[in-house]
Amino acid sequence: SKFTQQFLPTIIELCTTALYPAIRENCALDIRENYYKLVYNLLVNNWRYFFKGNVLTTLNGEIETTANEQSFIQLMESIAWSFSQADIEQFRANLTSCNELQLKCGLYTKLIFRQQMSQALLSLLLSVLLARSHELCRDDIISTLFYILTNDNTNNFAYFIHNYLDQSNIQTILNDKHKRLLTETYGRNETDLPSFTQNLNDFIHDYRHYTTTNSS
Repeated sequence: SKFTQQFLPTIIELCTTALYPAIRENCALDIRENYYKLVYNLLVNNWRYFFKGNVLTTLNGEIETTANEQSFIQLMESIAWSFSQADIEQFRANLTSCNELQLKCGLYTKLIFRQQMSQALLSLLLSVLLARSHELCRDDIISTLFYILTNDNTNNFAYFIHNYLDQSNIQTILNDKHKRLLTETYGRNETDLPSFTQNLNDFIHDYRHYTTTNSS
């Protein structure tokens, strides 16, 4: 409605400049769950506020106009931040929200997501898997990685793994031989979720084995 559109910028600004910083500074605040519900509803119900194109535009391969980019990035960054926190339930809820935004709005296909958010989010989620800090969300994380990678024609698992293992923090815990073995063994692009899951689980197993070997 016009009434909602009138106040939408103010509501988004409240989220990004007041509520989100408050949650970051005080993890004990009990508004986190409601904050993320609000963020999801702002995005899913006002998608045209950020993306001016329609379904036909996308299907015809025409360039979609992005509006209010900074607001969109800030809202998505607040979701991504939750994936670095210990709260399992919020972690799972926000993974679900991201996948719902893909299902309903095509989040993972958007140029702004692929260019400015995808790599950082993929790396964060893979790091969580490798640390085994959120094992209760393991299947959800793997399926999210799969959906992001298979909806981006400029990225794939082999390319992503190569770049991930080339990060400076990884270079300190894996030697070149083990990085090469991991890339050669698991750097393939599975096109179905079961095969992708098996390949990634095997990668995680060997990665953890190699890092243990290197540290001993």
